[in-house]
Amino acid sequence: MNTPKLPLSAFLLVSSLAALIALPSTGAAAPNRDIDGDGLDDLVVGIPRDNDDDDANTGSAAVYLSSAAGFDPMELLVPRVHGGERAGFSVALGDFNCDTIPDVAMGAPLDQVYNFEEAGRVFIYSSTPDAEAPEGWSYTRSSLIRSDFYAPEEAGDRFGRSVVAADFDGDGCDDLAIGAPGASEQGTTDNTGLAYIARGTAGGLTWWQNIRPDVAGGEDARFGFSLGRGDMNEDGLDDLLIGAPTWVVDGETVGAAQVRTFDGNAFVHELALVTPCDDAACTNDENWHWFGWSLAAGDFDGDGHPDLAVGWPGKNPQPETGTVEIFETDGAGTVIDNRAVSCGSGPNRFGYAMVSGDVDSDGVDDLVVGAPYQTQVGGPNLSGAAFVLYDGLIQRQTLTPMDYPDMADKQRFGNAVSLGNYLGGGTDLVVGAKRAKDGNIRGGGAYTYGNVNGVMVTSQKLGITDFAGEPALAGAHFGGALSF
Repeated sequence: MNTPKLPLSAFLLVSSLAALIALPSTGAAAPNRDIDGDGLDDLVVGIPRDNDDDDANTGSAAVYLSSAAGFDPMELLVPRVHGGERAGFSVALGDFNCDTIPDVAMGAPLDQVYNFEEAGRVFIYSSTPDAEAPEGWSYTRSSLIRSDFYAPEEAGDRFGRSVVAADFDGDGCDDLAIGAPGASEQGTTDNTGLAYIARGTAGGLTWWQNIRPDVAGGEDARFGFSLGRGDMNEDGLDDLLIGAPTWVVDGETVGAAQVRTFDGNAFVHELALVTPCDDAACTNDENWHWFGWSLAAGDFDGDGHPDLAVGWPGKNPQPETGTVEIFETDGAGTVIDNRAVSCGSGPNRFGYAMVSGDVDSDGVDDLVVGAPYQTQVGGPNLSGAAFVLYDGLIQRQTLTPMDYPDMADKQRFGNAVSLGNYLGGGTDLVVGAKRAKDGNIRGGGAYTYGNVNGVMVTSQKLGITDFAGEPALAGAHFGGALSF
């Protein structure tokens, strides 16, 4: 399906007539992402290779307020530590201090903590009262490190490689899950990876739970490399999705995914271990294709029960074309069927990024899948694509930078995707392209699409130059991560 080229006035008219606000419908409430209280979601864009005045690759994050007219730059958050930490590699919005104003979490997985290289840290920008600020509040920065949760840091933990906000316990305050895919169990060097949960309280985020692999195959598994959320047991609360793309099964490095649910005491298995192998009989055909690189949840087949989508971007229909495996469940922890979905051709790495939501407002979840190495027929080489899959993931709309049009090659369009009620049209879309050109400089960008009757329509391209006095910087990776 081709994206219709409607004038902005037509888009705004349709948006203003939308009577219902459509949010991703995985059964649980999304985290609070409405900064200015206008009823629309706002957006954080990660810029993990942005430079501070003196140091390279410190990273930053851009905060945007949304409206029916588009996205307005609000604030650029720059930790300014010592360089190289890649702050903004992962980002999340959620109300972590229970004051109704969303806070910002920004992962910096390569930060040096004490003397440990690439131990990682997560910066938290909390909303606090400020009578002198125009909004009546301002951000106060703090940070979390692994030893705030469990055991001392180790080199290569990469704490903060992934973050996801959700209210896991239903207390009305958002919590934060943090992935550390290089971390080891205390006293070992197994590099299994761990996930850490910080609980939202009136005083801000505090240590809550640690989650580690507890079945065979976890050594060097990169557990926590990817995180997601979704209500997989139909109790009205989000559960935690955890990807481990180098999990070993039957001696093969195939990857795996788990779902953990909070039972009132701990995060226990909802889906214990999902792998791409039939009856756990893995072969070399599944080896090193990164099953678990991305995750999403939703009822994609309309049977009333949640499904788990697992990205497998290195899988071969053709070399590294990529696949998404859909695991259909009974809502009570049992996988009853699975199927594969793939779009595009060549080494497009379909499944690199994913997000779910009801795009066409039919009551059934849809899936947006990034393929950042896709080359469209007649388009620039390896510019990337995002596929909007609906009607049971059978129909699709293909989005590329040429929708704008933008003919630059190697943009990595689709490296990150986000759905939300950004523009008032329902479930709108933002697509990250971390190597897009801003003028003649390849600093990255984010392409936004409004939802008009279930069809994504071009709206606005975002970039670092939206912020006054901020020049484009080659290699900054604006759009490397998006809040969702």
